[in-house]
Amino acid sequence: MRNVFYYLFSFLLLLFCNATITFGQSSNESNTIKKEYSADLERLDESILHHRQSNDLSKLAKAYKRKADFLYKKKIGISLPYYEKALQLYKKIQNKEEELKILKLLSTEYSKIDDRQNALKKMYELLNIYEHQNDTIKIAQTYSGIGSLYADRNDNNRALEFMQKALDLCVRLNNKTGEAALRNNIAGVYHDLGDLDQAFYNIRIAERLNRKSGNDYWLSINYSMYSDLYSELNMMDSVRYYLFKSNEYTFENGTLSDSISYFRKTGIYYLDVDSVQKALDLFNQGILASRKMGSLKNEAVFTHWMSELYERNGEMEKALSFLQIRYDLLDSLDKMEKGKQLEEYKVLYEVKNLETDLSQSKINEYLAQNEADQNRSRFYWILIVLCAILIGSAVIFVQYRRLAKSNRHLLEMNMNAATVEQVHTDKYAQSSLTDSKKEEILRRLAILMVDDQIFTDQDLKLNTVAAILDVSRTYLSQVINETYEQNFTTYINSYRINLAKKYLVSEDYDKYSIQGIAEIVGFKSVSAFNTSFKKFTGLAPSYYRRNGREVK
Repeated sequence: MRNVFYYLFSFLLLLFCNATITFGQSSNESNTIKKEYSADLERLDESILHHRQSNDLSKLAKAYKRKADFLYKKKIGISLPYYEKALQLYKKIQNKEEELKILKLLSTEYSKIDDRQNALKKMYELLNIYEHQNDTIKIAQTYSGIGSLYADRNDNNRALEFMQKALDLCVRLNNKTGEAALRNNIAGVYHDLGDLDQAFYNIRIAERLNRKSGNDYWLSINYSMYSDLYSELNMMDSVRYYLFKSNEYTFENGTLSDSISYFRKTGIYYLDVDSVQKALDLFNQGILASRKMGSLKNEAVFTHWMSELYERNGEMEKALSFLQIRYDLLDSLDKMEKGKQLEEYKVLYEVKNLETDLSQSKINEYLAQNEADQNRSRFYWILIVLCAILIGSAVIFVQYRRLAKSNRHLLEMNMNAATVEQVHTDKYAQSSLTDSKKEEILRRLAILMVDDQIFTDQDLKLNTVAAILDVSRTYLSQVINETYEQNFTTYINSYRINLAKKYLVSEDYDKYSIQGIAEIVGFKSVSAFNTSFKKFTGLAPSYYRRNGREVK
């Protein structure tokens, strides 16, 4: 316990130091762009002021676009307000060619920064232009883009409406590639709506079209979608098949983003089938791919899962290590967003007040005050989070110790109970009950359970056992209830669980998954097995398998 709190204290101290350093350094970072490109930006601003004074709207629009292009090429994410300014001017002078170029760029860039409201607004403006031009291909593409944006906003009915319009146009144009892509997107929306029949219908058509055209990349997307759908049906063998089928194409034709998606889905699959080590390996590969791609957000998600898995395995040192990495990544993301916000405030302030005579000192005062407020807010929030983490970690640790102790006791009780099954059976088989018929049924029933293991039949019914014993269904039920104080189903499941406990700690059955053992002992589904196992033992099958051999 002392070691755990030592690691926790070290982690919190590191976070606190990082917050203090950030508080002192953020003011220097906010001026990086201005210092690096100050000469170019000053020249571009002079051009804007000159054309503003001359009231030449065409040249002013070009001046705004030149500055926007400069910021965009330098990968400075504050070019959008200048593109908006240029767009308004091109609309006034009715320059449709430039208007279209900027609308397409803005719709794409707003989508990238998850500003779906502005992205939709630009898409609708594009749609209006293409409808006036009667450009069917562009209309279909725009319908598809609008549908995807609605899907991102979880407005699935609107998403289906526009995707279906795009699909109808693609079918009319005999555009097989476009139809395949839309079928895949429509399947995703139906998946979100829970209509798996429609999802399977559309994904099968997309697969057929992609296979016919030889589009291996989109086939990998189709197989990945299949794995998602079969996961909803808990058909894990099919999930595994399509995940690895997708893998055949992903690494050959896909992007880093596709690889990250594969590591995520396959890792989750192995968690579902209780292969924790394989899940850890895949999540670790996901971290490496995220770093290569430069995606702090994805890396933070993978490190979060790694931390939870190690905590589940009781490896608290590793769990805390990955938890520290996750908070460092989230802190870096927060600093990036704050820096981006500050620079956007500068640009919006400049665009709005370009014609005024405000002095540079007032602008600097505004920016300094804004920056100080943000730093103060960040510092207070970090202190609050540190306190919450400390208190929460202490509570979690105490609860974890109590649960571990309780589980250990239950495990020992169940291991002992598993050894007395035969004794329990012999007791009733040799019972000296006065009712000779009842004694005979109990003896023959014990033979069916212990020697023949009839309970492993997944479709076993009371009528079936009664027929084998050549007794009435009502009398057999009465004998079981009076002798064991259980109904037929509970009686049968007790034998299944006892056999499962033996298999879970046997090295001969290591190759079987939890689901495999459930099916061997007579359960039709792993969910029913998990529920029954928990009812009889108080433990999860995965915990019993991991820890049973130590007690044994």
